Amino acid sequence: MIASLARSSMVLAVLSMVALAGTSAWFAAEAWTGLEAGERLLVGACLAVGLACSAAAVVLVREERWAWAAGAALVATVTPTGDVYLGNAMTLALAICTGGIVLLGRSRRLAPAAR
Repeated sequence: MIASLARSSMVLAVLSMVALAGTSAWFAAEAWTGLEAGERLLVGACLAVGLACSAAAVVLVREERWAWAAGAALVATVTPTGDVYLGNAMTLALAICTGGIVLLGRSRRLAPAAR
């Protein structure tokens, strides 16, 4: 089960990053002209944080650092990056998968040895 979650986590990490990057760029291109300077700074910061956390999640999943990947995916999920419902749903699924890997691995280590 852990191997299956690990494989699906890599696919989810890449797909959610692509979805977030594409739709965030589209959102920024549409909304940028109607924003004032302070709003542009806020939108730019949110997009940078969300996409950086999503990219970090991809790298952390590749390195099999599951707890950090779950945290990065969770931050990427809650950071506003435009109207990215599918990307946010995939990123939330990534956080759940990587969190499940952490919990399953922890319970496996704490289980008594079979005799």
